[in-house]
Amino acid sequence: MTDAAAQRADTDPVAVVYDAYREFLVALICRKFRIPEDDALGLVHEVFLSFLRCRRDIENQRAWLIAAACNAARGYRRQHCDDEPVTVLESLGYDSGAEVILRVAEVLRRLPERSRRVLELHYLEGHSTREIATILNTTEGYAEKLVHESLVRARAAAGEAACT
Repeated sequence: MTDAAAQRADTDPVAVVYDAYREFLVALICRKFRIPEDDALGLVHEVFLSFLRCRRDIENQRAWLIAAACNAARGYRRQHCDDEPVTVLESLGYDSGAEVILRVAEVLRRLPERSRRVLELHYLEGHSTREIATILNTTEGYAEKLVHESLVRARAAAGEAACT
């Protein structure tokens, strides 16, 4: 934290949150939604204006900021990007969700049982790595490793499935 940021932190707790998340949210908006950096920064400023109005009611600041940034970016894309694909599936070259489901099912079928279970817990059931650790009776660090390794295996299996 710079000296100026440290001085702001002493007087304004919102400044701490802004300094902590600004760059992350701009990068998220630019990468995920392909929005120019200057426009992404403007969207982040709008998100923080909303944050100022309701910050006392927010339990999980990070989750709220990410959701608000994604919503702002979607609104921006609706207004400014008429020629872009309507859905993520279309942007990836799929005609329908059914194609994706079949592809994912094929990839999951190729994985070892433990990898399949870890991915199902994390991505389909929405469990955190802490919850996965509890379910699998292991440490949170090992659960993180399992999620990562399972994802690597799934990517490899997806490459193999594309070749067959």
